[in-house]
Amino acid sequence: MKKTVRVAMLATKKALVIGDLIIEVDRPNILVKYTGTASFMKTPIPQELYLISDDEIKEGDWYYSPETKQVYNQSNHETSLPCRKIIATTNTSLNDSVEPKNREFVKAYNQLLPQIPESFIQAYIKAYNEGSPITEVNVEYEQIKKREITSIGTMSISNTFITKTKPNNTVIIRETKNYNFEDLCSLTTFIRENNYKFEGKGMTNTEIIELWKKNGEI
Repeated sequence: MKKTVRVAMLATKKALVIGDLIIEVDRPNILVKYTGTASFMKTPIPQELYLISDDEIKEGDWYYSPETKQVYNQSNHETSLPCRKIIATTNTSLNDSVEPKNREFVKAYNQLLPQIPESFIQAYIKAYNEGSPITEVNVEYEQIKKREITSIGTMSISNTFITKTKPNNTVIIRETKNYNFEDLCSLTTFIRENNYKFEGKGMTNTEIIELWKKNGEI
């Protein structure tokens, strides 16, 4: 299944290294990816990308506060502010910000914290520099069975969804599309003309839209 999540970009104080996303103070509207020496750059500000969702925040999870524009870890910080769980990031050094006494709580999680694929980073940079930053994307989730022992010693099995990743531990991203008025008129016409083909098939709205996007081929 696909789930829509938000994209956040935050400045980071970590040391500048090859591969960082960079915004220069004198060029605040330009985002680049650092691939060489920094000597020619004027006051570079490294940036990180985060994918944030409304998934439940559990012990050891990293989360983002839209109000403070800060990243926290659930094991060493409590807040009453609205927060969103971080499900993927370009930041590979989150462990460094956790106090040693708390790292045992987050070790397993951070080994699995997915990264953002290079293809999306390049797409984000391009959109940002064109003045239309990507704010939402669709991320692939997969369903798994979770087995737990209850307080009375019986086995409890429940279904849960986790982010689906590729072998290189990057999430699978599908960019969301904002449809204009002409698109909506086309979709309405498609549904009206093909409604009889949907009857009795139990098709969801999402499936019908996917068919429409394929030029109406059913």
